[in-house]
Order: sequence, then structure tokens, then C-alpha cells
Amino acid sequence: MTIHKKITVDSNHLYLFPLADFAGGGYLMIDAGPNSDQAFDKLNENLNSTNIKLSSLKKIIITHAHSDHMGLANILSKQDIEFYVGAPDMSAYTSGSQFEAIIIRKTAAVLKKNGMPDSILNQWLENKKSRLPLSAIPWANIKPVVGKHTFPLMNNQMLEIVACPGHTPGSIAAYIPQTQEIFSGDTILNNKIPSTGLHYESISTEKQWPGITHFLNTIKQLKLIDIKKVYPAHGSEIINCQAILDYYLEHFMNFEKKILLLLNNNLTNPFEITKKTYKHFLDFPVNNQVQAMIKIICIIEKLNNAKQKN
Repeated sequence: MTIHKKITVDSNHLYLFPLADFAGGGYLMIDAGPNSDQAFDKLNENLNSTNIKLSSLKKIIITHAHSDHMGLANILSKQDIEFYVGAPDMSAYTSGSQFEAIIIRKTAAVLKKNGMPDSILNQWLENKKSRLPLSAIPWANIKPVVGKHTFPLMNNQMLEIVACPGHTPGSIAAYIPQTQEIFSGDTILNNKIPSTGLHYESISTEKQWPGITHFLNTIKQLKLIDIKKVYPAHGSEIINCQAILDYYLEHFMNFEKKILLLLNNNLTNPFEITKKTYKHFLDFPVNNQVQAMIKIICIIEKLNNAKQKN
């Protein structure tokens, strides 16, 4: 029997679970809400509508270190809440805006190196200036986790962490074996291919982290889990999980074939490959243009790595 409650803040779904009495009681919440002006007030309003007091929140699992999922974590940390986060994303959680600025700088350098025109790049950078400052989570409140960490819930149910690297290096999901429900963050979404973005081996290196390879491995691992229903962080719930996962694998396989064909025809500039791959690329909003080119860069990197191994 499903025991969670869902609230929505902006476009983000947050999920609340009653913790078992022997585990201290109170509630566990998945994700900490977006980084927006009215988000905290909306969170309080939604909690009140479900008869849950803010003071009863004891633990929060954050599915990945993006501002729309960790945005309220710093404010909520003042409530003495424990935050459980994917260990590989620790630098992002504990650095906030400083980490974001480093990633933006590195990403801009990669885009420029791969042929993105200054007109697009400069507009993207200008757009980034309008984002709200992202406060870090205090070290004392953070508990890094990997797969298999469990949380006892009411009704003899158990919430289990599933490592899902790909969307970010430290992306995680939460699974209830008793009901075969998974709370996927941005790893599984309805009618949308999750992005893997540009990530790096560490905050101090320029070496890219192979996000697409990790994402595809995550999808293959998720296919081995009995999943009846997916509760994503955005959009509608999913009951045809296996079909969605198969679609993701097929999508990236077909994408690789298209890019490999272009590379074999001596088109080597990633920006030109992006324009060839996306017919209406020049009509995209700037942020979508950047996201599209990042995807192409990551796939080319994956293909080059595979070629070197062979």
C-alpha cells in the first residue's frame, strides 16, 4: 500500500514518507525544493495542506545537486534536518553558488573549444547571471550515501537508496521493494530524455566525467529492478517503466549512429555536427542550443573513448 504524500513546489514534486516509530518517527522528504523567491512559503503552505508540520521533517533525501532540487536545503538545515545526498555530488552541495560558477566557467571553455559561436555563448552566460544565489548545505547536516542505504518507514516498508549516476555523478533514486515504487528524481522522466550535462572528474580538474556512459549503465541496472510505478521529480507518474527505459537506450544508440555517420563523412566540428543533427537548431532558445551541443560533445567523447579502447 502506498504510504507517501506528494506536494508540488513550482514544477518540482516532493514526496513525504512517515518514518517508523523505532527510527525516530516524523517524516522523510525526497528533494528540498527549488531555488526560487516564493519556494519556502509554498513549501510551508503545501505541508500545512497535508497536515504535516515543518518541525516534523527529520530527514531529506536530495536526488541530485541541481538548484531546483537542493534550493531550500540551506534554509531547511536550520530546522536540524539531516540531508542524505549522493556522495559524488558532495562538492556541489557544500559549495553552492561557488561550485555553480566553476562549472559554468568550465562548460563555457568546452563549448568555445568545440566551435560554439560567441553570440550564443555570451547570451548563455548572460542568462546565467540572472539565477538566484545558491546557498550551500552546512557540512554538519550532510550524510553522503551510496546505493543500498535504507530508511525504515511505517507499515513495515523500507525506502532504499539506488545509485543512479548519469544526470549528475551523484544522482540517486529511492525504491520501496514492498510496493515496487521508485522515486526517480530526474533519472526517469515521462516524455523527456534526461540530460547528462557536462560534468568533471573533480572540482579541481578539467577532465570530463563520462556522464552518458554512466547514464546508460544506470538505465541497464534499473531494468533489473521490479518497478511497478515511477514517481519522478517533474511531470506525471509512469507505469510503463520498462518501455521508457528501453526507449532511452534506443534513443542514445540511434543518436550515436547518426553522429558516427557524420564523423565518418569528415564532419568533425561539434557545432556543425549539432546543426546537422538538430534541423531547427538555429531556432532553439539559447539555453536549448547549449544543451543540444553539450549532448553532441558528450556523445562524441563517448565514441572517441570507445575507439581508443579498441
